[in-house]
Order: sequence, then C-alpha cells, then structure tokens
Amino acid sequence: MNGIIKVGSSVGNNRFLVAIRDAFMLPFTLTTGAAIPLIMSNVFFHKNSMIAGFIKSAKGDKDWTSEGLEWVHKLIGSPLENVFWAVMAGFAIYVAVGMGYFLAKSYGKDGIIAAALSVAVFFAMKPLDGVNQVVVGGDNAGEVSTFATNFLSTNGMLIALLASMLATWMYCKLMDVKWLVPKMPDAVPPMVAKAFGAIFVSAIVLTSFSFLNSFWNVLATEVDIRGEISATTDNNGVITTTTYSRQLATLFIALEFGLAKPLMGLSGNIGVTIVISFLVAFFWFFGIHGTNILTPVTAIIWDANVLRNTAYWSLWKTGRYGTDYWNDVINVSGVDQAGLMPIPMAGLGYVGGTGATLGFLIGLLIFTKSKVHKDIAKLSIVPGVFGINEPVNFGVPIVLNPVYFIPYTFGFVLTYTLGHVWILIHWIRPGVVWTPTMPYGLNVLFATDFDWWSILVSVIQLAISFLVWLPFVFIGPKYQEKVEEKARLKKEVEKQARLAAKAAKTKEQEVLAQA
Repeated sequence: MNGIIKVGSSVGNNRFLVAIRDAFMLPFTLTTGAAIPLIMSNVFFHKNSMIAGFIKSAKGDKDWTSEGLEWVHKLIGSPLENVFWAVMAGFAIYVAVGMGYFLAKSYGKDGIIAAALSVAVFFAMKPLDGVNQVVVGGDNAGEVSTFATNFLSTNGMLIALLASMLATWMYCKLMDVKWLVPKMPDAVPPMVAKAFGAIFVSAIVLTSFSFLNSFWNVLATEVDIRGEISATTDNNGVITTTTYSRQLATLFIALEFGLAKPLMGLSGNIGVTIVISFLVAFFWFFGIHGTNILTPVTAIIWDANVLRNTAYWSLWKTGRYGTDYWNDVINVSGVDQAGLMPIPMAGLGYVGGTGATLGFLIGLLIFTKSKVHKDIAKLSIVPGVFGINEPVNFGVPIVLNPVYFIPYTFGFVLTYTLGHVWILIHWIRPGVVWTPTMPYGLNVLFATDFDWWSILVSVIQLAISFLVWLPFVFIGPKYQEKVEEKARLKKEVEKQARLAAKAAKTKEQEVLAQA
C-alpha cells in the first residue's frame, strides 16, 4: 500500500505532468466561460434552438416566423456564438502560454518570459506557412503563400504542448549557465534586468527550433511529402491554378498524422475508457487525486475532442451540411470531421464525483441506522449533486477503507463505461458544449444541447450507482462499528495494562520503603 501511495505521489508531483495539467486548465477556463453564452444561444437565440422549435410548433413555420428567428439569431445568437469561436481560434496558443509559464515557475524561473518564448517557438515551427498557390500564366504567375490558421486551434495543440515543454526546459537549463546570462548593474529595474538576462538564451532556443523545423522541411521536401488539394481550369480545360499543401512538409502535419490523430482516435475506444476510469478511482481510493494525475492523458484523448464536437455541432446546426450528425462530413478548423466524435461524457460517469458516490449518499439517507453515517450523508449530499465528493470520501471515510474498494473502483468503471456505451450505440449524442459546474442530470442535458434522452440515461446511471452501493450501505457502517469496537477494546486493554504496571510499580516502591 505504501508503495502505491509513493508511486502515485511521485507521478502526481512530477513537474512536467503537473505543468501539463495546469497548462490545460488555462484554455479550459476560457472554453468553460465561452460555453455560457453558447448555451444561452443554443437555448434561446439560435434559429434552430429549443425555444425556436416551440415557437414554430405554436405559430407554424411561416415566412414571418422564420425571418424573425433569423434576425434574432443574427442580432443576438451569432455574437454569443462568436465568443466560443474566438476561444477556439487560439486554443494551441493558450496551451503554449500555460505550458511555458507553469513549467518555468516549477524551476523557479520567470514564467512570463517562458510563456512568450513558448509562443515564439510555436510560430517558429511555421504553422502559418501552410498552403501555396501556383498560378500558371498571366501577370500573376508564380507561387503565392497564403495564411493558414487551422493549426492555431486544437489541431496544433499537441505540437504546441511538446514544443513549449522542450523550449521551456531548454530555457530553464540555459538560464543556469552563468556566462549566458548578462549581469546587469543594480540600478537597472528588475523587469529590465530579467528581459536583458534572457536575450542570449532566447536567441539560442528560438534558433534551435527554427533549424529543427527547417531541417525537417528540407528532408520532407526531398521525398516530396506534399499533396495536391485542388486544380482550377479555364474554359478550354487548361489548368491555371494548382493548390497543394506544404503543411505535409512541416512537423505540424508529421505530428498530426503520426501522433495526434492516433491518440485522438482512442477517444471512442471502450478499452481506454475502462483503463482510465479504473486508474482515476484507484488513485483516489489511496487519497491521491487521480483526476489530476490522468489529466495529461485525458486532455489529449478526450477534452480536445469535446471542443471539436462543439465546433462541429455549431456548424451542423446551421442546417447546411445534412441531417445526420453521426455521419455528415464537415470541415472543422481545416480538418474534415465525419460526424460527432463518440467520446465518453464525464457527467454520465461521475455520478456524484469519482466513485459514483451519489447513489451511496442516497442509500445512507434512506436506509442507514448509523447516526454518524447519516449525518455525513446530509452534509455531503448537496456537494455530491454538483460532483464534489471529498466530504464523503474523507468523512465516512471511503479512502483507504478496504470495505469500499470494490464499489468505489469497479462501480465507477461500470458507470463510466456504461456512460460511454450509451453514446456508442447512439442513444444520446456526446457532449457538444463544455458546461460549467452544474447539478447532476442538468450537466448532461446542457452538455448534449438538450438531448432529452439524456434525462432518462442520467436516471439509469444514478439507479446503477445506487444498486452498486446499496449492499455497502449496510456492510460499511457495521464494519466501521467493528473496527471502532476493536480499537476501543485495544485501548481498554492498553489502559488496564498501564494501570496494572503502575500498581505493580507502586507496590514495589512500598516494599522497598518498608525494607
């Protein structure tokens, strides 16, 4: 047990994993904030919103009804939706900033400079040198570079993470080399001294990444790693413009196809869901924040794809791309996406938090005769509804309590996996909106943009949680009573032994005094 706690603590305190976790919190704070106006638009102001559907049902789909809803959407709905698109547009940049800042702080170095350097390195890898047009004939003959921004969003997330991590590590190590850091006079303001102190180090880091990218470009170009996108012809059928991708000759595409896509492809894998959910609950059982430990993995495999689904859903709702959101192909941030990604939804698995403990709390409130456990349940039920279960984890306690290991770990695997199954069999759609903290049930309803089947599925998930925990509602308090009784008897025996020893010592002293 001590070995597990030691390993978990070591992993959880690893500076790189902690920095990855914190780096993703930066964009997810923004996406959660952007989700609020997006939800408002989806519910009230989108031309295909729930309220619009009620109006059409009541008034009929007349011209004035459609035009009025269209105007409401343009004046109110679109500005609300644009908040989300603004956040999505720079997702990779936010990851680079967060990674640079938090990793540098862990080394005791300036986080702001490291964050700026991380962004500069990201651009040095040339995500913008994307598509070239070759114009044949005429005054405009030649090759024209265009501004490709698709890798500034989630498509560039992985290379932003890796490049900023390596760049910041280099920055921190080189800043410890004294002859690379100019010594400024004491009269120079601290911020100016910091800026001048990092000049040579920044030059080395930026140049290194620029050469790395250039080397790859030359290597990839030599083997002609590029592909034609489209060709334009004149009235005689002669090709006048050919558009081809030079992104294939960059590390962005290399990592996108070689690493990012395979990792993101795991998002719909049920085996991955089982393993991750087990590890989260397993670490939590030993008092280690399993969610934080697994965040570097889940952020890449699942969380980024939630944002892709959000972007897909916003485009699909316009009605221009078809009627089947499981299969319709839509270009999202420069990449064709064939339907919503069937990723698991945390709201369905975390029924009251890790361990799906909401069913346990309900069982304690209804059935337990233990006053202590009932009081703990009363204090824990409201936080539990919002997915916060530290009060019950450490109050009962569940953590390190062997009687609760099975329902806490394997029960959580069951609810999380079933939550994924409902999506895989298309009973409900996956999360299409990144929702802020909400009560259980409502979080799933809002995350699916009012898929009404989600209410039934949430009830089923809660019922499963209740049934899994029900035997332990009776077993747990009895076991706890036995443990407490055993501890009480042990204390009593120890007390009697101390009294006997004291009495024997007193008698011995009396005998010696008489002698």
